[in-house]
Amino acid sequence: MGWKRFIAALLIILPAPAYGSRNIYKINIIKIRKAQENTGKKIIYYKIKPGDTLYGILRKYNLPLKMIGEVAKLNKLKNPNLILKGHILKIPLPGVKKKGVKEKFKVANNVVPDFSPIINGKGARTYKKGMILLNSGMVNLQQNPVVTTGGNSYIIDLNNNLTEQEIKELQNIGYKVIKNKNQLRKLIEENLLNTFGSFEANGTIKLGTFDRLTYHYDYLIYDMETGSTKIFNLTPDTPKELKNLLSAYGITVEQPEAKFEKGKPGTLKILTGTNIEKITELIHLLTGEKAIKDGNGYSFNRHKIFVVKEMTSPEEITEKKMAGFTIAKVYPDMGKSIREAVNTIPFAIQRIKLIIVEPPGTEGKRSRFEIKGFSIETPNRTYFLIPGVEKPEEIPYLISRGINLIIY
Repeated sequence: MGWKRFIAALLIILPAPAYGSRNIYKINIIKIRKAQENTGKKIIYYKIKPGDTLYGILRKYNLPLKMIGEVAKLNKLKNPNLILKGHILKIPLPGVKKKGVKEKFKVANNVVPDFSPIINGKGARTYKKGMILLNSGMVNLQQNPVVTTGGNSYIIDLNNNLTEQEIKELQNIGYKVIKNKNQLRKLIEENLLNTFGSFEANGTIKLGTFDRLTYHYDYLIYDMETGSTKIFNLTPDTPKELKNLLSAYGITVEQPEAKFEKGKPGTLKILTGTNIEKITELIHLLTGEKAIKDGNGYSFNRHKIFVVKEMTSPEEITEKKMAGFTIAKVYPDMGKSIREAVNTIPFAIQRIKLIIVEPPGTEGKRSRFEIKGFSIETPNRTYFLIPGVEKPEEIPYLISRGINLIIY
């Protein structure tokens, strides 16, 4: 079967315009996220079962009885004591104040890449250690690195650390000073052109077929000697996990060093076995209740759910219905089976197209990852279910983004 496709919980979900009959969700990966309080309320969608009462449903979720009025108002119930089997009930969960997970992102004191790896040691060097002593002061190479290439030496001063007098003295002893990113780009492009003969700037690579990763780069170089493809970026905004994913496609990434401390990673669960075994394991994962083999199906006695194959006899199904069970049929189509199974539990399920944009606020300036599947909202977390991924390396990349994945 190969690697299967799969989805899970996320950092931030922003609804986007409709995509045909499917919703689109965008996950913005955050590099700097301030601690904040989340006081918003989540909604559980509960399918009313035989014998349910509003009081009993509130008790199931450990919600106070005083919320009956709020639930009745939200669902426009004229009589809270009269709820109809099969109807969908919206139940608001109280907002929980909690501190957000801090993510720290710190760029090393400058944004100057090291030329050495990208040109294979053919004359260019970047020096970031040591000092240059001048009459008017001292230049710290950690803050203002030196780049030597083509017989010239350049001092990089993008942060305007140098005084006019220091710049004059540096020029007098043979250094050229780079004051802005446009000058730096020109220097890099001249160096790349002299070294490789050709390169592409500010382009896009599309990888994969079914699930797509679109990656935007500053410079792309195809090394004729080694047959390798290299990306050269001016800023450290491609995280390690994404670099590893690109590496799986035979593309290496060179960029400045940065320290990146991310928040809590997501979780991973792979459903195995036959379709009925996968659905049974999915319900167990979402509810915490283990199934019991029961005739030709599986029973969840606490939640009153009976999982059976599509062709199970009407007599067996009728017997379970009379005992108060909701029937979850399993079909050859796993997508249909998943929707029917989740609808027996009070959780919302939607067919989605997951879009991960990195870094945030750039709308894919660096990368864009798309994958189709389902989202399931539970009281504790959001899961994303997908049939599989194209390459095994895509799984740790998604998990590292804080996504709770289930592959079926």
